[in-house]
Amino acid sequence: MNPVADRSDNAHGLVTAAKRIAGERAWRIVLLNIVLCTVFIAIGLIFSGDPNKMFGEGKPGTLLSVLMLGLSSFASFKRATGPLPRPIRLGWATFSVSLALAALDDMFKLHEALDVVINEWLGFDPDGIATKLDDFLVMLYAVPALLVMLWVWRSYAFQTPGLVLRFGIAGVFFAGMVILDLIGRPQTAEETCKVLAGSFIFAGVVGAPRTEQPHPRP
Repeated sequence: MNPVADRSDNAHGLVTAAKRIAGERAWRIVLLNIVLCTVFIAIGLIFSGDPNKMFGEGKPGTLLSVLMLGLSSFASFKRATGPLPRPIRLGWATFSVSLALAALDDMFKLHEALDVVINEWLGFDPDGIATKLDDFLVMLYAVPALLVMLWVWRSYAFQTPGLVLRFGIAGVFFAGMVILDLIGRPQTAEETCKVLAGSFIFAGVVGAPRTEQPHPRP
């Protein structure tokens, strides 16, 4: 018997179990948010005939999106301050800051105010093509995530089960949100995509380990 190897195997088993439990909880939150969005839409239809009634600044649907982004930022911060290798912690720190800014933006609509300022500064017609500038500003939030995934993490992202998949699904919903806003489709669909993007980001973050996973013996 090799006590050191046995301890390594035990540690590996505990980490694997912890990741599985975290992943299961994250998926439950995704499902819960799908149910909540459905309930918000139903309430709007039943009581006012407007499915968008529960979505918008300061309303439950948007606050749910803010909550998911805030929780994702906090979970990323926990990993950024953990015992992971420095490049990985740098990636999580970048994620944490980006998600915190996105949460504040979603809460206070900062990109819309910035849109007005930039249009005035550049002399663009605020009712012309420049009305879509705020969508471009929103897309900028995805840039740090792409840089982290493609450069800072490189191998780490693909060695972490489910991380790429969940962030990929979040990216699809994020793109759907931007496209729906660009083409002026129902706010309900756009806001639901936003909530689900935040939900899958959260699922990806909490499913990733906060410590470097021990390698099992061959």
